[in-house]
Amino acid sequence: MKNIDQSHSLKTAAAWASAIVVSLPAVAMAHPGHHGNGGALPSLASGFLHPLSGMDHMLLALAMGWLAFSLGAPRAKTPALAFLAALAAGALCGRWISGGTGLEIAISLTILAAGGAMIRDRLRGLGMLSMVAVAGGLVHGLAHGAEALPGVSFATYAAGLLVSTTLLLGAGGFLQHAISRTAHPLMAIRVAGCFMITAGVASLIGIF
Repeated sequence: MKNIDQSHSLKTAAAWASAIVVSLPAVAMAHPGHHGNGGALPSLASGFLHPLSGMDHMLLALAMGWLAFSLGAPRAKTPALAFLAALAAGALCGRWISGGTGLEIAISLTILAAGGAMIRDRLRGLGMLSMVAVAGGLVHGLAHGAEALPGVSFATYAAGLLVSTTLLLGAGGFLQHAISRTAHPLMAIRVAGCFMITAGVASLIGIF
């Protein structure tokens, strides 16, 4: 029965990984911004789709969910909520900045840091992980806010952004749980971390 459960978990994790890999060519490494006409529904949809429109945003949210739930479900809510709160605050502040190369570099560095933490199994401490979650959330929030065009209703845009990011955090936690139950979890974790680092390096190369 244990072997059956492990096989099922491995297949589930593989399915998630395959879905992510297949979707990567369709998502943009750049941040194009999203148009809206000021209506609630278009603005909500714009915010919801925004984290899915850039591989860097999507990967960081998945990684933060992974790292948060590696602490165990009862403790995961603290870094997860810290990330979402920082994301919202950053998005609000981002309305008055124009982004730029410096912000893109900071985004790439958050992906590299998350990948390194996954490989080395660091950031087990709740306080340390929460601080990293705040830093990552602020950086990505600034980008999300800067990319929201004037025609978008910011309140509903932010609501969609938070809902989408919450789902990605949950997906990252689910993936972490599934992989932790496989026959070779350490190898799978290192592969995932290496993928994150590769994505971060690719993002940096794309900037320059």
